[in-house]
Amino acid sequence: MSSAYIVLLGVALARDSMVAPPALAADPVRPDPFATRTSVVPDTRSFSGHRAVLFASHVRDPLVFRPAASDEVIAIVGPVWGLTGGLAWARGPLAVAATLPAQFAIGSDLHDGRPASALGDLAVDSRFVGLDASEAPAGVAGQLRLTAPLGGDAQYMGQPGFSWELLVVGEVAPASWSFTAAVGTRGVPEVKIDGQSLDDLLVYRLGVARVLGEGGTTAEFLGQRQYQGFLDDLTNSPLEVVVGGWRYLDSDQRNALRGGLGWGVNPGIGSPQVRLLVGIHSLAP
Repeated sequence: MSSAYIVLLGVALARDSMVAPPALAADPVRPDPFATRTSVVPDTRSFSGHRAVLFASHVRDPLVFRPAASDEVIAIVGPVWGLTGGLAWARGPLAVAATLPAQFAIGSDLHDGRPASALGDLAVDSRFVGLDASEAPAGVAGQLRLTAPLGGDAQYMGQPGFSWELLVVGEVAPASWSFTAAVGTRGVPEVKIDGQSLDDLLVYRLGVARVLGEGGTTAEFLGQRQYQGFLDDLTNSPLEVVVGGWRYLDSDQRNALRGGLGWGVNPGIGSPQVRLLVGIHSLAP
């Protein structure tokens, strides 16, 4: 989402404090329940059985407003602390999962009260692995996410209605490296701000991982671009970089730590000053 839309949002907020601000999701990023190395970027590596996932997160200012002719930065959504938990089941090439984020401290410069709390959108993910990169030099998968609102939009931490995301994932794995690209589309409820419309987006994610002993390092690139004004507004491309890694906790690689430290490169909704993710996934025997 472009900086122009953030200005419009700020104007709408400042115009009349008695009018409810438009509802939207300030942070669309959540951990991937199927990935084995990266935190957010999906992969094409299948597993079998039941997996539990739990991530703690801190996001600094994913939605800000910068008044014209001023150096002031107003955090519409300030520091956010939360947890995301999920359960996944996989058999052969098929996998399904459900995840739910809970933000227990949502700061904002718009009020002086105590930080708010909210449940994010409930997500149901499904994945089909056509070619497994853990068994071949390359992998291909398709992944679908459906989300249902649970009221988080009141705190800018969820969509005001149902949304969906469809990704095609490709991965190549030469030697101890892996390179992953996921491209797709996200359908979201339309939000209107001062005559401007915010709606569906192109989504793209890139991941690089290198195996080092019983774990490895990762770099992830998370981007999106709204279809409306796709060719007109070159700033309409929030982009985030996350650098981290993973560490297996046992010899059969059923349990692992995953995490990363990220920051926004291009401005826009969901492109924070800082993001910290620390999580664990455990595959039941």
